Amino acid sequence: MTFEKLTQNIATGLVHSKDYTDWAESLLSDGEQSENIAILASLGLDKHPDNYDVKFYFERSINDLGLFIKDTDELRIDCAESLCNELLRNEISSATLINQLDRFFTESDYEPIFSIWSELSEDIWLLDDCGHSIFNSELTTDNKEEYIKKIAEQFIQLIHIDLPKSFFRQSICKSCCHLGETTSVRADKKWLSDKIYQLFYRQPAYYKSICTQCQSSETLSMSDFNGRKLYLKNKY
Repeated sequence: MTFEKLTQNIATGLVHSKDYTDWAESLLSDGEQSENIAILASLGLDKHPDNYDVKFYFERSINDLGLFIKDTDELRIDCAESLCNELLRNEISSATLINQLDRFFTESDYEPIFSIWSELSEDIWLLDDCGHSIFNSELTTDNKEEYIKKIAEQFIQLIHIDLPKSFFRQSICKSCCHLGETTSVRADKKWLSDKIYQLFYRQPAYYKSICTQCQSSETLSMSDFNGRKLYLKNKY
């Protein structure tokens, strides 16, 4: 049990007393000499070690080693990056990755960066159930596994840069590369009121989103892999 794996388990909420004692045992095997580490390792001999004792000696052990546990938000990001790398090395399945990072979205009080995985999870369900997706425009049944790996690679890049405020609620223009919120305009028959339009054509007036900079309707949402790809290409 490595310290990285241990903290990953802590971040996911799937940590057990045995994880702490296994970590201590691995340190002893590597030649670490610390009374606190030895006591922590010995707790693993108990069938049901006391959780208080385990955490008490764990805290003492990391103090002896000059280590510290990051706050929960940082641990989630580190864990997410580690899981993405595990997927890219084919060590975990895409379903395992998405389930965990989708859970992070709610556990982090809806941290925007994790919305990528929540929306991808919804798109995969829609793809399997209805044959189409909402957020990821190029996701298909045939390219699903490759597409998820591309999102994992992109996610790693995104967590290491400072993203603009409200990034995931914005869109990028394919014509001028302006990033911002779009505006909605009537697509046709603008001289008719919405009420008259609906009365005459028996359907609501159609509106389209346009770039506020150049008025192009060719925009990509930051909920879409391709939108984020264009932003990163233009910015970095």
